[in-house]
Amino acid sequence: MMPILANNLSRTLPAECKDYLGIIYECVGQLSGVMYLTIDERSVPVGEAHRRPGLHCESPVVTKKEHPLAFLSEVGGDKFRPFFRWGRGVVDRGSRTKQGGIYLASTVAHSSRVYPNVVLNASMAGKDGALGEIRYLLGPPHDLEESRVYWMTDRTPHESLPLQGEPGQTVYRQFFRLVAGPIDVWFSKHNTPSPFGVKPDCPISDIYKFSDDV
Repeated sequence: MMPILANNLSRTLPAECKDYLGIIYECVGQLSGVMYLTIDERSVPVGEAHRRPGLHCESPVVTKKEHPLAFLSEVGGDKFRPFFRWGRGVVDRGSRTKQGGIYLASTVAHSSRVYPNVVLNASMAGKDGALGEIRYLLGPPHDLEESRVYWMTDRTPHESLPLQGEPGQTVYRQFFRLVAGPIDVWFSKHNTPSPFGVKPDCPISDIYKFSDDV
């Protein structure tokens, strides 16, 4: 989750990420402002998931009003908002154009699975957006193909799958994600700062987002 400027990629994208420039341009189009880039390239043991396993949505969920971030996403700070924006994502009904959302791709087929649903009720989500308990309510899933860019909302159920192959071997996988919409908080302990000084356009938190207090 490194902040970059969509309208100034040449000066805010590190040299080691330049190979992804074409994909990023394809995603951002004429958009401007801060977006958040994740690139994860590594060898993963067969049978393990490269990214977060288990059914979940990207939008973090705060389950307790006592949590220090519980009122962060409400202007004025007086209304409890359990869902945090993590890119949002809507489609204009007239033009069918996408606004915000999350773009993702990988080099390994059948390593990610997405469901054709959007979770609107925070009570359906568990810790950090976990959705395993409502799997039976969801529609037929779609396994993502390799080297193809997909778009989803921050409340779209999805999961990273165990990689297939010979036991004891590893699979090299490249993962790309671009959060193109607004987020409500940027976690300094989990995300990558920009080497060019690009700041998140949201509050920065130093808490550990997987804490039991969330």
